[in-house]
Amino acid sequence: MMARYDYFKGKTVLITGAASGIGRELAILLAPVIKQGLLFDLNGRGLEVLKQELGENSNRFVFKSGDLRDPESVKNAFSPEAFKPDIVIANAGLGGVNPANAFDLGLDRLIMEVNYFGTIHTIYPYLDHMKARGSGQLVFVASLAGLRGMPHASSYSASKAAQISLGESCRFDLAPFGIAVTVVMPGFISTPMAEHSEFDKPFTVTVTKCADIILKSVAAKKKMVRFPWPMAILGWFNRLAPVWLCDLMGKVATKGKTKDRAVLFGK
Repeated sequence: MMARYDYFKGKTVLITGAASGIGRELAILLAPVIKQGLLFDLNGRGLEVLKQELGENSNRFVFKSGDLRDPESVKNAFSPEAFKPDIVIANAGLGGVNPANAFDLGLDRLIMEVNYFGTIHTIYPYLDHMKARGSGQLVFVASLAGLRGMPHASSYSASKAAQISLGESCRFDLAPFGIAVTVVMPGFISTPMAEHSEFDKPFTVTVTKCADIILKSVAAKKKMVRFPWPMAILGWFNRLAPVWLCDLMGKVATKGKTKDRAVLFGK
């Protein structure tokens, strides 16, 4: 396993959403090889549990809790003057059902603030030092759901679409400064956020496999990665399909069912 992640040797890596799910697994896989890990999450208790699970390797990490909705939160936790990460993984996020016919404005704002603005608040503090150094890597953990608006997922799809577009624009603008950008678009992952029965979750990938794919993609400096392949193909087709066919696919996928309430996942 260590040889697989040799790219991360001697590097400092910042991960948000590290107390559970994908972020937690990324920290566990990187623990034996990185120089330093900077772990951030709203769930301070979850970070303490992870610290215990990491054992001796916990000495490689700095654990900080805070709220990504606050633009100063990450900056205050990991001052750019004291911490200069080589890789920033903007992983923290929320999911949810927010159908337009039962739209919850508060839920919409919360999801957008965490998923989109939280990503900006994560990467922004470290851009100046990366530009000055002439190197660095930003990783945007988005979703295949951001490729097109999905039924009952107006807020989640919109937030992930914004995150994907942000990452693509950053890739163009930061390339001249030696900063690489990787946009990750997973399908369904077996995380606590996915422990619900609001809709079917085909081709679900284990969180360990997901984290492994992300790390190998970062090491290869891939610009964009979509997985698992059956969902990636469906996502690609959905993105290119004409509106009438997209609408038909949506009806089939939802089996004619409608949602009459908004539900938050991941808090």
